[in-house]
Amino acid sequence: MNEQECEKEWVSKFDPLVCKLRENLSNETYLWAQNNSNRLKELEVMMIKEKLYECYEKLIYAHDHYLDWDEREIKLQSVWDIATYFFRGFSTFPYKFVTAMKGSGKSRLLKFTEAVVWNGLLTSGMSDSALFRSANDHTLIFDEAESITSKEKKQQRLILNAGYKRGGCIQVSKEKYTDKVKTFILEKYPVYCPKMLANIFGMEDVLGDRCIFSIMEKSNNPAKVKLMEDFDTNPFFSELKRTLEKVSVVWCSVVSQKNAQEGWDSYITNKYTTTPLYTTYTKLHQTTLEEKELELFNKIDEAGLDGRYLELYYPLFMTAKIIREDILEEIIKIAKWKVGEKKENEILESKDISVIDFISRQADERAITFTKLSDLINEFKHFFENDEESIDWLNSRWMGRALTRLNLITKKRRLGQGIEVILNIVKAKEKLKIFKVENE
Repeated sequence: MNEQECEKEWVSKFDPLVCKLRENLSNETYLWAQNNSNRLKELEVMMIKEKLYECYEKLIYAHDHYLDWDEREIKLQSVWDIATYFFRGFSTFPYKFVTAMKGSGKSRLLKFTEAVVWNGLLTSGMSDSALFRSANDHTLIFDEAESITSKEKKQQRLILNAGYKRGGCIQVSKEKYTDKVKTFILEKYPVYCPKMLANIFGMEDVLGDRCIFSIMEKSNNPAKVKLMEDFDTNPFFSELKRTLEKVSVVWCSVVSQKNAQEGWDSYITNKYTTTPLYTTYTKLHQTTLEEKELELFNKIDEAGLDGRYLELYYPLFMTAKIIREDILEEIIKIAKWKVGEKKENEILESKDISVIDFISRQADERAITFTKLSDLINEFKHFFENDEESIDWLNSRWMGRALTRLNLITKKRRLGQGIEVILNIVKAKEKLKIFKVENE
């Protein structure tokens, strides 16, 4: 037997999910395997990736079968589902948030997600103490999260605020009696885990910054809306979940914290730091990167994401890379689309950004001559025009503070008729570039 035949026999008899041979090898293949340990490792990784890609394709198919959803949303959700099995390898893990009007299939999506993610658990009806104890060992799924900011949901909100980063814990005071004397001790509960939320009305800002947003629209497709939800009884889902669990155990070292974060930090330091300020710290990020890692990090960096957006999507990029190279490229494109949508919404929704946008559109002469603040307020009322929100807050005090806070005033004076300002229009245009998204 030649080397190709030996390799083919080894592949046919090796089970990548348990890392063992199903059958004994022939003498020739056994000797070949003894002398080619590096090649066996490459083949093992390749076979595991193939299994993971099969799971990804099954998730795409199942999502499309049960849900009437945008293709890009399905692909993003499928990668998030798989990434829940590797979340411990990342310092942060994004929450998934879905908003939809009543009857759009939101609850169906959550039940579907519970059936395929790592230890999925719908939290409906759970007590706060049960949530504390369950968080670290499950993917928590919150349905009807409209009231998450209410006083009654304070404990759930603590879990959501603390559980975004690895090491996040909730401390709970517990009674303890020693010699009939009551004392209180603090118990710590780790709450870092994947989480998915859904509601009708949207999410408040603090939690929203931890979420990847998706929207579901109401469907009238009978081939989907008339299907029964058999996620807990259909063997398709139990088999898919078992395969993902086995793959995650075998592959855990590939998405270790060292590869996931230290490599990226080293890449950024070497690419964007020219002269270190303090020679004492030049070895802060000195991880040696392989050519494949450099290629991966270049693709992610070229996506143009930074700050919280990069933090949200980075675990999905790393997971997509494991699945297959072309999946990574698709998820990067989808992330750019999602971030573009969010930034555009921020421009529309944020009062400060609206002020920046408004000032950036002013005529150039207002950058050299004084303008009455009252005139700016009246013009801004028409510019900001919002039928759903009262603008009683818009007065001279608010506008004056906003312009000062945003550094959009070069000169200011008070006359008998009121305050006049010279606007820093150049500054407004510079600030707006940070939020504006270029159309591809």
